[in-house]
Amino acid sequence: MELQAADWLAVIRRDYLEQYVRAGGAAVKFAVPADGRPGRDALAGELRAVAAAGGFAFAAIDSRWARLHLIDQLFFHVARQIDWDALTDGFLRRLFGTHGYELPEEGGVEVVQIAARNGLDPAELDYTVERLLSDALLRNYALSYEFRLAMKRLCEARLRPEGAAGSLAEPVRQWLGGELRTIAALKQARIYRKIARHTARHMLASLAQWTRLGGLAGLVLALDIGRYTEGARPPEPDGSFYYSNSATLDLYEVLRQCIDGTDEMGYCFMLVLAAPTFLTDERRGLNRYDALRLRISDEVHDRTRVNPFASLVRLAGRDDARSRSAEPDE
Repeated sequence: MELQAADWLAVIRRDYLEQYVRAGGAAVKFAVPADGRPGRDALAGELRAVAAAGGFAFAAIDSRWARLHLIDQLFFHVARQIDWDALTDGFLRRLFGTHGYELPEEGGVEVVQIAARNGLDPAELDYTVERLLSDALLRNYALSYEFRLAMKRLCEARLRPEGAAGSLAEPVRQWLGGELRTIAALKQARIYRKIARHTARHMLASLAQWTRLGGLAGLVLALDIGRYTEGARPPEPDGSFYYSNSATLDLYEVLRQCIDGTDEMGYCFMLVLAAPTFLTDERRGLNRYDALRLRISDEVHDRTRVNPFASLVRLAGRDDARSRSAEPDE
């Protein structure tokens, strides 16, 4: 039994993004479009539009170009698609607004600008800013410790772009995106290690929380795992990734951990887009990993109606849907 993609996406928008996720929930859903990659690409694009309309941050990651079975690589690809400056400005504007400061309607949030707007001495405001950041950010234990340090440095760079504070912003963004060559560049920021597999999940959960603190509704992710169920490589290398059976099982374990970790996350919706072989392939498909299969398969279901709230849904192909809509009514 298959759902129409538009009907299912309407349920996701109404009952998940606009209600559950916006209120602080987290969910992981799996969708298998019958028409393969064209259907997955179309659904990811439609989800991007829905996320933008609802005020969510969005990131799409394709397993052809990203090793999704490594959670740190997953986080890096998400981080590279985030507008960190916009989120930082949003956080600072909300912080200052909450404490009664008038802010410039446009432009940045530099200390000198805010001081001039409110008739204050910049040095005095600078002291107040440090206290506000410590109270609102460093003591926010919903964020991991290193994430808090990184966001504080980004905030300081927006507040005081000249000098030492501003010079740390780019290394912090490189660190978040996995592009920093040497961690010594962040010694001044009190960050002493790179993001790795044992810390990346906490960083992803922190990022979802940060999107909310930055004025957005949350974080929406679209992960295309179609390449993991392709066993044959092309005769000529095409520059994309192909995966072993063991890497595929590692991916399923990462996804299983994401499902089990939804109680610890907030403001996050993850859509996993899979090829039809995900359901049928005996060597690489879902049946190879019971820990994931038992979490997303419906053991009890209606014979005639599809449950759009199920963790795993099969979606009709776009061409099939158009051909049925063009048939004359009997």
